[in-house]
Amino acid sequence: MIKRIQKSVAKLSAVLFLLLLFGAPSAKASVKSYLKNSDGVSFTLNKGLMKIFVRSSDIIEVKYTMFDRFQPKESLVVNNKWLNPPNFTVADAGQNIIINTASLKIAVNKATNAIIYMDKKGMVITAEDKAENKTMKPATIAGISTYNCTSQFISPKNEALYGLGCHPEDSLSINYKGRNQEMLIKYMTGAIPVLLSTNGYGLLWDNYSASNFYGAEAGNTKFKYTSESGKEVDYYFFYGPDFDKIINLYRTATGRAPMYPKWAFGLFQSQDRYKTQAEVLSVKDNYRNNHIPVDAIVQDWYWWEPLPIGSHIMNPTRYPDPKKMVDELHKANMHAMISIWPLYGSGTNNYNAMKDNGFLTSITWDNFVSKTFDTYYDAHNPKARKLYWEQARDSIVKRYGWDAWWVDQCEPDNGALLDERRKANFSVGKGIDYFNTYSLEHSKGLYEGWRKDLPNKRAFLLIRQSFAGEQRNAATLWSSDITTTFASFKNQVPQGINACVSGIPYWTSDIGGYLSRTSPDGIPDWSQPAYRELFTRWFQFGT
Repeated sequence: MIKRIQKSVAKLSAVLFLLLLFGAPSAKASVKSYLKNSDGVSFTLNKGLMKIFVRSSDIIEVKYTMFDRFQPKESLVVNNKWLNPPNFTVADAGQNIIINTASLKIAVNKATNAIIYMDKKGMVITAEDKAENKTMKPATIAGISTYNCTSQFISPKNEALYGLGCHPEDSLSINYKGRNQEMLIKYMTGAIPVLLSTNGYGLLWDNYSASNFYGAEAGNTKFKYTSESGKEVDYYFFYGPDFDKIINLYRTATGRAPMYPKWAFGLFQSQDRYKTQAEVLSVKDNYRNNHIPVDAIVQDWYWWEPLPIGSHIMNPTRYPDPKKMVDELHKANMHAMISIWPLYGSGTNNYNAMKDNGFLTSITWDNFVSKTFDTYYDAHNPKARKLYWEQARDSIVKRYGWDAWWVDQCEPDNGALLDERRKANFSVGKGIDYFNTYSLEHSKGLYEGWRKDLPNKRAFLLIRQSFAGEQRNAATLWSSDITTTFASFKNQVPQGINACVSGIPYWTSDIGGYLSRTSPDGIPDWSQPAYRELFTRWFQFGT
């Protein structure tokens, strides 16, 4: 009897899923005509256009616009030029247009333009929602007229969903099925718009505006991804079915992660912060004298103080001979990493060069140490990126000899003034359309400059927030300024897994956390048994 009930429930679930796929036709965005192209199939709809690009036998790109033509777009995330389209066929099958590749069968419903993805046996992998599959809706955000862009998919009860990047303050389940996630990059909030399903597929949304993932739509039978600004809906579908293959396909689209130097896989010693050259060298001596292995020592922020940020000059009073300091680390078989920020305080040659070339943005950071408002440069401008790299290269690498860069404050972080980021003017367009790609473009300039000018030295960048595609820039993502608590430690497990499932192969966290808020003066008694246990367990996790 129990088995019969289970079978009946399974059949009912299957029937409900099929009803969701093939239910009553919608009057919206029906297919008027279609045309096979060398790289896919173009559809004229009664409300806009759709193009299905067959990028490979198991990679599909879908674009939709409510207008009568697509706007020119150069992807910042997908760097594959797709020069060799695969073989595929197109056929009219009555209610559907059928596209066949070597791995997939894709059905486009004529009445709704909803897409169903199937394997070669005709088993459904996933499907767009028939009623609200791809939509654009007028919106005004921060005084800017734009369009919300949404894609919605059917999600059966037994599906699990992973990815979406690293969200340091998120303590919820690793599985995004049945829950929502904010997808905008700011301090302590990440966003990598990549989703992997236990049903054997992955999705990448090629939109850079602030977005939201909704994982519990229609009684937890659907999920959708909504971006606040865009000129089109644009997403990629990857078919595995195993996760390793999905990630491989994702990197086929967005770029491979380069090999790091061997030392980058070891122990990094850092704190907030070493304030003098003598302090850095004493840490080196303590490790070596006590025969404790360590591979890198990290110089955190404000090594330039009281000089303005962006000067890239180490304070000569506190660091009388930075090159000698780095040389001493190298002699001890250690490497050296230093924190750099994409910000400029006024009054330096570097600032003036950026300003004179028109490379500074309207985005500022309230510098609570110097009591100034410092300015972000336009990382979306290739000439500005080149200048930033040359300034940092000449000071930090050529003058001092540092081995790697801790790319901090790269969200960009301007506190709660998010509308100022939306209204900013980048060389490529309004900030609202490029809200999440600052870190991607900033690290691009650093990595490309490094490979060009330092070809015999492998690059390593530690990034506070990453976006899709950033793995190709030698970027390791870390979980930002987390607290020294068991709760924060617990959160690192789902954060690390989801970051790596999002296509970032290298992720890390501060062993023991970064911030402690457990005592009035901010200096806890680290000798307490609870802290000792926390540090021990975290160190085990870190290794």
